[in-house]
Amino acid sequence: MENLTNHNNNQQTQNTTTGVLCAKCEHLNPASAELCEKCGAHLYIACTHCGRKNKRVDARCYHCHHRLHHSKFHRLKRKLIPKNWKSLVWQAILLLVASFIVYKIVVMIANYSP
Repeated sequence: MENLTNHNNNQQTQNTTTGVLCAKCEHLNPASAELCEKCGAHLYIACTHCGRKNKRVDARCYHCHHRLHHSKFHRLKRKLIPKNWKSLVWQAILLLVASFIVYKIVVMIANYSP
């Protein structure tokens, strides 16, 4: 509950300013700007839950209070683990079986004496 009140306080203080703060370089931009004048970063982000346009500096959507940004761990995990991780597991198992078979063949050839 405290996070929601802090969010509402942050939202009110940002609305009283004459512009939009850039989340990347903290430059104060005009309210009508879509991109930062200084670094070119996007100033707004769409909520993945309700689709409403929010300031990028906000942590939660002003309408549905859904998180707007993921943690760095979540982004790293999403890059490292593909969505089709089940096929990746099967590929790893197949690679292990193939490696074991090749190893056994190499050992048999090495131990072969005519």
